[in-house]
Amino acid sequence: MHRSPRPALVALLLVIVALNGCSSSDGQASASSGTRAPDSGQVRIVDATVDVPALPTQAAVRFVVENGTGADDFLTGASSTAAEHVTVHRSTIDSKGLSTMRPVARLKIPARSRVTFAPGGLHVMLTGLRHRLVAGQTLILKVTFAKAGTRTATVKVVKPGTAGSSEDMNGMNMEHEHAG
Repeated sequence: MHRSPRPALVALLLVIVALNGCSSSDGQASASSGTRAPDSGQVRIVDATVDVPALPTQAAVRFVVENGTGADDFLTGASSTAAEHVTVHRSTIDSKGLSTMRPVARLKIPARSRVTFAPGGLHVMLTGLRHRLVAGQTLILKVTFAKAGTRTATVKVVKPGTAGSSEDMNGMNMEHEHAG
């Protein structure tokens, strides 16, 4: 009997979305609970990481946007030479318990707040990766804001499940920004 690989592929995609996903599709971000961005006068991308992906052609980047200014801003896009397509997404769990992923064209970043892109929340999806991601490598991600312009972040490729550990951070500066 010939079994279709489709159910296995659907299950794998659901696992990937669940591990690298997001939370509601209204285009609004919520500041991380109880944490406020420093009053730096800047919009910054910090703690940018991406897991070595299960599928070699796509991955989800996570990071924190710190809006240290006194004004709301809007994340309007992202790009990277590491992938053919770079999009901002938010995953949700529907009433049937299925994970869905929806693009976010414009995301509010409130003044003096931190917005976290993490598993089960917002993420930047890299599709059509141009090379295999290996732990220890870095890639460049450019994130565009309506007011702050483009910020460039160095994204560290890490083993799945190790982001944020002292082993991976190892004192490395995870950000590198340019106005532009």
